[in-house]
Amino acid sequence: MRSRVISAFLAAAAFVAVVAPAQAGQETLQPLRAVTVPIGPFTPPVRDAVLSHALTPAGVKARAAAAARYSTRDGTSIPVQVSPSYKASASVIQSYVTYLGSLMHGDELRSLHVYIAPPKQITSTFCGAGALACYEGDNQTMYVPGAQQQSNPPLQFLIAHEYGHHIEISRSNAPWNAYDTGTKNWFTYEQVCTRTRDRKLGTNYWNDPSEGFAEAYADSQYPGVAFPYNTLMLPDQGTYNAIRRDVLQPWIGPHAVPFSGSLSAGRGASQSFQLPTPLDGTATFTLSPPAKADYRLTVTAGRQTLAKGAKGTTTVRTLCGVRSVTLQVTRVNGGSGAFGLVANVP
Repeated sequence: MRSRVISAFLAAAAFVAVVAPAQAGQETLQPLRAVTVPIGPFTPPVRDAVLSHALTPAGVKARAAAAARYSTRDGTSIPVQVSPSYKASASVIQSYVTYLGSLMHGDELRSLHVYIAPPKQITSTFCGAGALACYEGDNQTMYVPGAQQQSNPPLQFLIAHEYGHHIEISRSNAPWNAYDTGTKNWFTYEQVCTRTRDRKLGTNYWNDPSEGFAEAYADSQYPGVAFPYNTLMLPDQGTYNAIRRDVLQPWIGPHAVPFSGSLSAGRGASQSFQLPTPLDGTATFTLSPPAKADYRLTVTAGRQTLAKGAKGTTTVRTLCGVRSVTLQVTRVNGGSGAFGLVANVP
């Protein structure tokens, strides 16, 4: 694995505020406010990073320091650490948590950790050269700057992008890893499976589905911001609808669709069923024929045969860009009569 909504105010629940004493040379951390994000040119070539490497020794030491917890209005407690390079009051730190609570989110917000550091430290200690922010999946931690940099995405938008990575790691897109590919409904809507198969999308930063999802999530919170990634993933209203489902009604696994029928004793007797398959993923088909009957199940999509099974076997198939299948049960020989068929689809 890569180491990659309501207006929230200070919750009534108590929190521990730990603010370091002022030190010489410290910058004063400014509060983060909800703003209207403008369209503008962004600095290429790297915007953020999903960590696939260990932190520097300084980063490990900083990450090990105790975190103070702050709560959103809905009671979600988030541990936040602030670099010693900043002088920060509890109310200023709270503004970051208030902002996070205002983003569209689910229960995954409870597992988020936040580290705020000056932009230079983000690059040198945590995220690597050129990165404006980053997300570390192993610790579910976002490392974000405490200051806006010129010609870069607005800080609020950048934080929303990193939160998109946090959503990914908190969702299932089986048999793929959502942290690498994006969440289930978005993945399907953006045709990531077929476009990756056809090498139209890939692991290059600007073609990476994980980055495409994170950016689309941020854009869903602030529509109209310039989209710098592969235009095949350019978000539209369908994208936003898919992301909303993934955030608020996460996919939890396949669901069973039962069928039943009966075949006569004539050789070659058959019965067919149409089954919508709105999401990409693994499907299984289990046929239960009568005793001593030899029935065959064939699964097709258009003219393509996806799977075959006989004598009660379970067939498994990964659906990639297939939105409907036909299930045909055919009597080969032996007994006849009623059968059952269960399809488990994404």
